[in-house]
Amino acid sequence: MKVNYHNPFVDYVSEYPNLSIDYFGDLGESSESVQQLREVYSFITKTHRLPLYGDIKWLDEYRAQFVLGTLKQHIIDEFNTIFDWEWKISHHWCEKFHQSAHFIKTHNRLPRSNEISWVLDQCKIYHNGLLKPYQIKALETLPYWEWKSYPAFDYTVCDFIRDVEILKEYVSKYNRIPRRKYGFAFIRKIQKRYKLGLLTECQIKSLEEIPGWKWEGMREDTWNRNFQLLSEFVDINKRFPRRYEMIWFEPQYAKYKRIKLNNEQMKLFQILVKRVKLMKTK
Repeated sequence: MKVNYHNPFVDYVSEYPNLSIDYFGDLGESSESVQQLREVYSFITKTHRLPLYGDIKWLDEYRAQFVLGTLKQHIIDEFNTIFDWEWKISHHWCEKFHQSAHFIKTHNRLPRSNEISWVLDQCKIYHNGLLKPYQIKALETLPYWEWKSYPAFDYTVCDFIRDVEILKEYVSKYNRIPRRKYGFAFIRKIQKRYKLGLLTECQIKSLEEIPGWKWEGMREDTWNRNFQLLSEFVDINKRFPRRYEMIWFEPQYAKYKRIKLNNEQMKLFQILVKRVKLMKTK
């Protein structure tokens, strides 16, 4: 009897056309690794995604051993036969995924950004092409999930320059920031891009030079959210991101080197820098 795989794991069918339950039986029912592979494939068949931290307890221990370099090679080889298999996955990401899944099950809807901002962050990372295959497939198994094309992602540099000039002209004439509902809806779009970490330091500075401009208390929360994404990136990749992987990191790291961040931010960066150095020595 063939294992019946469905989307989004349809790739399994083409990757392993001869895979069947009988295949495991041929290796010997008493083999512990065979029983474990059976359990993992059964999980994939039911959920249409790879198991994450918190799904299968003994697998969590295997992943921890893999990171420490103590997992037996024959176990690694057996699990590597699973299509798109990942050994190194983020604890924090898995926790947020399970939290979001529980919210959706309880409320029968996706969480809003003020309820679980992590969900919007995943859309941002996805549109930047930085989500891993196992993360994409896991998110697509959530009820009501869709990769929303938020207006903030479609806002070009030319749009920004044009709108800032319009804004400056208005402030120069009326000596105040305009209300969004009177033909200045782009202000909300700019603030949304700022909250998502999509504005450059130069763009942020050009806005803050406009008399009366305010970020409405978002700056500190945005910094903390972006730092959390940076920390998660380091956990997965064991290094700092390159510029094309995370635009936010480079100017913040430069501020850290010049001691231009506040005390709390400096301490967070110091801890992260030490973690990266330790990772490189292992």
